Amino acid sequence: MTADEILAKARSYIGVITTYRMGANTKTAADCSEFFWRVQGLAKCQKKVWWNTDRICSNFLEKSPKFAKLDAPEPGCFGVWPGHWGKPDPKTGARKRHAGHIFYVVDPLHRTVIDCCSEKHGVAEHAAPGYFSATGLVWGRVAA
Repeated sequence: MTADEILAKARSYIGVITTYRMGANTKTAADCSEFFWRVQGLAKCQKKVWWNTDRICSNFLEKSPKFAKLDAPEPGCFGVWPGHWGKPDPKTGARKRHAGHIFYVVDPLHRTVIDCCSEKHGVAEHAAPGYFSATGLVWGRVAA
């Protein structure tokens, strides 16, 4: 798909996927990686492999990756960062697991994206300057 086709398809889910829920896969609810795969026209679970953000990030290191790594963001590409463990709580020492995130880049200059996230209550196009400096962030495209 071209960048314009990817962004048009991503925009077609605005107002359709209205609820973010981790692990969801219904007509109106999804998580960020489910939304990513719907735009690509593929299932999130392929050959018994669940393609979440951690799996997508690790795929860049494989000999025959599904994704082509980019040096910089461009319209229609995706940005992804893996899940990670947060800093220990000063009182309890417990560490919270933070989910990774995946999104489509609309305009790298203005740092706008289309994604499915809890802050926007489903799929939305919005400015997300913090996304562009996230720890572990990788830019990519689905390999041809």
